[in-house]
Amino acid sequence: MDPGAILLALVPLFVVVDPLASIGLYLGLTQRHSPAERRAIAAKAALFAGCVLLVFAFLGKQLLAYLGIELYSLQVAGGILLTIIGLNMLKEGEEPGHGDLGGDALPVHTGGATPAQPTRHDPSLVPLGLPMLAGPGAISLVIVQTTDFGFGVIGLAIALTMLASLAVLLVASGMQRIIGENGARVITRIMGLLTVAFAVQYVFDGVNGWLATR
Repeated sequence: MDPGAILLALVPLFVVVDPLASIGLYLGLTQRHSPAERRAIAAKAALFAGCVLLVFAFLGKQLLAYLGIELYSLQVAGGILLTIIGLNMLKEGEEPGHGDLGGDALPVHTGGATPAQPTRHDPSLVPLGLPMLAGPGAISLVIVQTTDFGFGVIGLAIALTMLASLAVLLVASGMQRIIGENGARVITRIMGLLTVAFAVQYVFDGVNGWLATR
């Protein structure tokens, strides 16, 4: 396997995946979780994103053609999903899909039995894995790169990118203890705004790409 080809595939993929852009969202979504839970979420997000990209690298063109879906539709769909998440993050004191940042869901009482443990939102698959790490841009890129470099090279590039992404998120977990709850709230709201901006850009790119082919 040509190291030069691996590098040519790896660098643009890492840039497009951009795990650094996921740090704020990751911290905001996991601030009520324990350190062990945050590490598990990071690992599941990277694994899931890697699997998604591998599937699209191997079957992407055939799958989209069979379903009648264009890449531009993926961009718009990802943008809509991130918009909803970003707007939730912008709400005062709220965490996406979880309610108030200050507490977990109320315990459920079942008669005289011991109250059930509160349910925590697990953001590892959505939105961290998809569409943040395995976003429309990354999916589009691996489909194109597979044609240029072959599945073996792209598969290795995806694995290395996800390992690097996992390392970034694990390092970010350490920041959670440093910045504290109030700092996490501030980051959540700032990243909510940036997430909406990312989402709008996804939609614009999808619409512009679709119009350019018409």
